[in-house]
Amino acid sequence: MNPPPAPCPSELTALLEEKANALTGFVSASESLLGCLTAGDLESLPAILENRQKLSRCIDEMDARIEAALRKISPDGENPPGAIRLNRFRGRFEDLLRKSAELEAQCLRAVESQRDRTKKEILALRQGRKAARQYLQRAGMQPRIMDLKK
Repeated sequence: MNPPPAPCPSELTALLEEKANALTGFVSASESLLGCLTAGDLESLPAILENRQKLSRCIDEMDARIEAALRKISPDGENPPGAIRLNRFRGRFEDLLRKSAELEAQCLRAVESQRDRTKKEILALRQGRKAARQYLQRAGMQPRIMDLKK
């Protein structure tokens, strides 16, 4: 009979839970970002992007703390005590990271689509302005918006 898995150190478990919560927040912020991009709500973007950046930094810091905790528990790099129980986090992290990557790709496509629409609008405005200038030049008239008072 196999011995029961060793208990997972509580400090490491707490750090992994904290990271899972931060990743969940990051995915939620990414969903909000995508919603704003698809709705054209550009005013909300700075706050959402700032929140995502904070969460990203927090996740990076947690990774360093998790690595330090793992080195304390298992200095030789072997499986730490409770490794079997730690594996439950792996699936959660993979799911959250996969979802985050999918949302990131969707956000990129939304930004590219918005950029293309804006580019078309700018080109249409330039063409309209060019046509208006040519019309006024042919007519030999001054544009009406100019102040001719001296």
